[in-house]
Amino acid sequence: MTDADLGGSTVDAAGDVISTSDEGGGDDVARAVYAELLAASSDEDPDVTADHHTLLVRGRPFGWLDGDALRLRLPAERAGDLDHRGVAARVSGSPSTVRVIDMQLWPELASESRDYVGEPAVGGRS
Repeated sequence: MTDADLGGSTVDAAGDVISTSDEGGGDDVARAVYAELLAASSDEDPDVTADHHTLLVRGRPFGWLDGDALRLRLPAERAGDLDHRGVAARVSGSPSTVRVIDMQLWPELASESRDYVGEPAVGGRS
């Protein structure tokens, strides 16, 4: 899959979208909410950091600012449920990535995403 296939987005080795071509990182309100989310997340888990507008846990991306929305990585089943209920929109080409516009949901869903991405692989080192 190429960047062109995802409208200028970048994908990782697993095929999940990890960044978008929106270098502006969102509008002022979204950037402020994102900054609060980053501060709260890193207070809760010292393994949470950020690289530009990408949230990382143990160096692995789990969320990123996309205009006025937050894209998050979640288990494919959970992403499908959120999409089905209209809470978030699944990102085309990435069954485990959703785009969340409602900023009130960002903390809860970012926490889920952080836990999901930050977990060691089953059978891996814990």
